[in-house]
Amino acid sequence: MTASLDILLNELLEHTRRLQSRLLEDAEPEEWNDLLDQRQNVIQQLNERFEAGATLSDEQKRIYLQPAAEADMNLIPVMNRKKQLLAVEMANFRKSKAANDQYGGYGGSTSAYGAFFDKRK
Repeated sequence: MTASLDILLNELLEHTRRLQSRLLEDAEPEEWNDLLDQRQNVIQQLNERFEAGATLSDEQKRIYLQPAAEADMNLIPVMNRKKQLLAVEMANFRKSKAANDQYGGYGGSTSAYGAFFDKRK
């Protein structure tokens, strides 16, 4: 809590910009979560400051909060799009895993010459 308000606001802006650049570079979702966690920690520290009576000047709002809010507005659609793509990939993976489990897999089949025999009764 020894960090000044300007330092925390600058950290918030930096974390937001880093998250935005990593999303546009197709980073892994685990990396998103790490960046979001770091950003959330800064937001919590800011909230503690505001609860203690700190206020923002118009200059701080213009320099730090406005660019961070604009970046957030751009991040949300990108994250939703990537989330939908991941959901489709996971559904496809589940389907292929279910088929693989049902037919014993490629290497685990006991039938000769790659023929499948239905074991269901």
